Amino acid sequence: MSTNYYLYKNICPCCGKGKDKLHIGKSSVGWCFALHVDDPYGSDHNSEFPRSFKEWETLFKNYHNKIFDEYEREVHYLTMIDIITDRKGREEPPNEKFCLENQCEIGPRNLARYKKNQYCIGNGGEETYDYCVGEFS
Repeated sequence: MSTNYYLYKNICPCCGKGKDKLHIGKSSVGWCFALHVDDPYGSDHNSEFPRSFKEWETLFKNYHNKIFDEYEREVHYLTMIDIITDRKGREEPPNEKFCLENQCEIGPRNLARYKKNQYCIGNGGEETYDYCVGEFS
């Protein structure tokens, strides 16, 4: 099971709608959070898009912005931070076959972690998120 999260920037105080919608990332059970970031060296470089967890955190805390999941349920910014940084893994780490089939490795707390490639440009070290670029759902 997985859930995508979105940040709506510059929410209108009258209608409650946001002008800009940014994909925060994807939460999948047993995996590090796939945090959607801009690749400053990529062909689709977008200087307005966050490049790190810290930059996302700044956007989360801005009272002009709101966070929603893909089911249009509002998510408090502290909850979003927990979803990204306080992930629970399995009792046993993913096995070798699973890692080969899913191009992943064992991350913190026995979570599956994407291997660095053209879509995963880095990770949070011992943190429970990976930096992912491009379009994904």
